[in-house]
Amino acid sequence: MDIPPVLRASLAVCSDALNSCRLIRSIPIQNSAEKPAFPLLKDEINQIQPLSINSKSLEALVVANVEQTVDFILSCTEQNDPSLEGCIKSNLKSLNLNQKDSIKLNKHHVNVIVARIESLIDIFNPTQLSQLTWALLNSDKRFHGTTILLIHKYCESIPQVTQLNSESLLMTNTLVLSNILYAKLVKDPPLISYQENKKVISKNLNQLENKALKDDMDTLKTKLVQSCNDCLKYLHTSGGANNLMLQLLQTFSLKGSLGEQLIPGLLERVKIDEMDTSQLVDFVHSCGLSKYNYGIECDAMCLATFDMIATKSNFDTCNIPKLFHSFYLSGYFTHPIFFKLVKHVIDNEIEFTNSTDFYRVAFPLAISQVIIEDAVGKWLLLEFAKRADEYAKLKSPFLFILTRLSGSLLLSKRVKSTSDLHLDGIDFENDIYEKAEMYLRQADGIRTTYFPSDRAALLFLFEKALSFCSDCNNDEFIQLLQAHCTRAIRHSTRTKLVLLKECRKRVNEINCGGISQVMQSLLWLFGQNNPDVINVAEMYMHRILAELTLYNNKEITMETESIYSVSFLNDIGQLAFILWALDRCNLNSPQVAKEVGSLISNNYNMLTSADTSHIVDIMHYMAFSLKEHEALDVLAMALHAQLKQKAKMHAKDLVVILEAFVACPINLNYARHRELVQEIQKLASNARGDEKSKSTLDKIIATVTKSP
Repeated sequence: MDIPPVLRASLAVCSDALNSCRLIRSIPIQNSAEKPAFPLLKDEINQIQPLSINSKSLEALVVANVEQTVDFILSCTEQNDPSLEGCIKSNLKSLNLNQKDSIKLNKHHVNVIVARIESLIDIFNPTQLSQLTWALLNSDKRFHGTTILLIHKYCESIPQVTQLNSESLLMTNTLVLSNILYAKLVKDPPLISYQENKKVISKNLNQLENKALKDDMDTLKTKLVQSCNDCLKYLHTSGGANNLMLQLLQTFSLKGSLGEQLIPGLLERVKIDEMDTSQLVDFVHSCGLSKYNYGIECDAMCLATFDMIATKSNFDTCNIPKLFHSFYLSGYFTHPIFFKLVKHVIDNEIEFTNSTDFYRVAFPLAISQVIIEDAVGKWLLLEFAKRADEYAKLKSPFLFILTRLSGSLLLSKRVKSTSDLHLDGIDFENDIYEKAEMYLRQADGIRTTYFPSDRAALLFLFEKALSFCSDCNNDEFIQLLQAHCTRAIRHSTRTKLVLLKECRKRVNEINCGGISQVMQSLLWLFGQNNPDVINVAEMYMHRILAELTLYNNKEITMETESIYSVSFLNDIGQLAFILWALDRCNLNSPQVAKEVGSLISNNYNMLTSADTSHIVDIMHYMAFSLKEHEALDVLAMALHAQLKQKAKMHAKDLVVILEAFVACPINLNYARHRELVQEIQKLASNARGDEKSKSTLDKIIATVTKSP
């Protein structure tokens, strides 16, 4: 195609106040008809006569040849290794950390670099196009539009290349595809406004840019994936190619929609018997991600890789977090290598430099129940407490591990302290002295982190969690409440009041799925008779009424963004618990009961998954809140179907059912539900419970069956 008009770039600006006089210099492009081969050969003559670049000045860029232009732009990223392999590794690292570091450039510099790239767009070979795409993505965000143009041009150049080395093409394809995934890390990237720079960029380049921006990126990605699959088909696997395919597998197992098309072919061709320990860890981690993100079945390959890793004598510390994460993704917590790895971490007291590595190790320990072992739990507790400031930056994982630790550690009632004070008092006295000693040692600089006992370390973690209570989002606050519901620590009144105040403050903000968790936590911490708890529960009751009313009137839909997406609106278990909690607090509302009845009448299928206790709790609340409602008959029939399958029940549970008959005799009476009452009488004959409960049951049966 015709080369665009000569590049016009402003090289100097006069210093007068009006800034009206500009020095314009035109640089013609030489020998533009020839396109370099792929890859560019060492003895090939460059299309533009080379001039040495001694600095990163714009004048040097304007007079540079093709290779020097690419080198100049690559140097702007300040990356140590701008080679193809280095670019792929850089993208993989950023995708793993899920973060992007941008470089801010002067607007004038951005415009000149963009103009230089677009003036040479038909001369760059595929390797240079892939490297430039990577360089711009690692530089200023305003290059985003130009990267789309480069990707479009790269896809156009692939069929035109006649002499192909499959490994080289696979490498450039890998880089461009990873660039596409890497670009998604930029939040709402701004495009360069070329209309503001008409002196720099010509009209026909604007048209080409607009065409690239309108092009369907999915089509380009599909074309690149097909090219990768063609390369894999004809590629003779060697050591270098095996490593390249491993990098490709690592990249596309992380994210994006391309993994389903590429990963199966890669898994067939990668040779694990030629890998070292580090590569095996990377491979099994990628397999786990492929299974987790795409549902690709690779269990046999995971197990084979775990078996090969088990034969290795040593574990590299940097590979341990990734290997633990592989077990978390695959779920093979019973494999011998997992227990060997846990023992290695405990015996060597492995420490972690960042929170990501720590949580990759801590989550499998918590989920696999290995955390209940004394040595594992104490190691995790001390490691967690030592670097609590760093780990608390990720609040949700921090609160999850704290919840698991507080529920798994067996702290003796009388603390066996390691303190030099030889404390033998009760827990509260120990807490005071140990906390004082801990802060004194830290203040004197003897130890940066010192915990006289496991209890002191756990209390320190709870204080750290409470310190960011007001900064938590709603889901994190619910996690914070659940973490405090533990028998390991008896929390102070101050802590409870802080949580209660925050519950009252967030009454209209908590997601519907989290309301049952809030009420459960309040009853655990304060009990059902606390006046403050009853006051807060009443506030939540009004919120529940509002949500039920809106949902029954089809004015709201389910919330799916929260981790507590299941709520009392679509789950019979949560609905039953909320009504049970309100019942225990003597908060019987006819309006709430009517809306619950409407919800059940409109969604009868909810009862198919209900337990007997769920139906009993709902029926009991409605019977004590309303004089009559047709939903009570529906609940009674569902309960009868449940009781017919029961062989034995506790006397107290049967009493609760019959209390509903006494409270609401219009709907629930012996004449109307004779079969249900007779089924209760059968179960009462061999019911579990003490004599007092059985005596109460006999009396209430007589009351219900008594003729009116």
